[in-house]
Parts: sequence; structure tokens; C-alpha cells
Amino acid sequence: MDQFVHDPSEEHWGFTSWNDFFTRHFKDGERPVAAPDEDRIITSVCESTPYKISTGVQRRDEFWVKEQPYSLEDLLAHDSDVDEFVDGAVFQAFPSAANYYRWHSPVAGTVRRASSIRARTSPRRTPRARTRPSRPSPRVTSRTRPPA
Repeated sequence: MDQFVHDPSEEHWGFTSWNDFFTRHFKDGERPVAAPDEDRIITSVCESTPYKISTGVQRRDEFWVKEQPYSLEDLLAHDSDVDEFVDGAVFQAFPSAANYYRWHSPVAGTVRRASSIRARTSPRRTPRARTRPSRPSPRVTSRTRPPA
């Protein structure tokens, strides 16, 4: 805990909720980003185990998330801008509950829009679901786009 902002003298070490603790901030100087000005280097978005990196992805390519198949369209909730991500990359990883969960942008670029996609934390199985992939299913899917 020494690398995180907290106050052991306060109740719950100063964290106001489980989410506040789970997404705790690093102290200044802790965990510096390697080569922050080098766009060819992708920094992990959080502490997680890489699962799969797909490049040249298409609208209906299949990605497994929590034992459920999804496409790029599904992952972006059928957003009208899905075509901007076609031929891009999808990085999938799964974190451990014991790890730090604050998310960071893994590449340079400009956030043009952010949205919250309402979903269950564990998708229900649907008739589209198939047999489980041979490796563990990912717990997190991140998507990135190169700077404009």
C-alpha cells in the first residue's frame, strides 16, 4: 500500500467506498509510464494478464468476453462510429481482483467521445454462445485507435 495515496490513521485508510479503494491513486512518482512520448509503445491499461491482441479487426470478427462471443459491433454497442475501429486493434486482458484497477489510455490520441454502455458484469448465455474457448476467457476488453 505504500505506493498508493491513503491515510492509515483514517477510518478505512481514507477510502470512502470499495470502489474508491479499488481504483486508488498512485503516489506521485510511483509506477511511471515507460516512454510516454513514444507512440509505438502501448502501455497496459491496468494491471492485467494479456489474453489476446487482434489486429485488422472487422465488424463481425468474434472475441470471447466472459465465456461469451462478441463482435466489434457488440463491444461498441452497435455505435454508429463502429466503422472507425474496423481494421484497428483489440487488446484483451483479464485482471485479478487483488490488483489495481484504475484505467489509463494505453496510446496517444484524443478522446472525442465517451459513453457508458449499460451491461451486466456477467453476460447471460444466449443461443449464440458456443463452446468455451480452449484458453481462459478474458475479463476486460480494451479498444484503442491511433491518433487522428
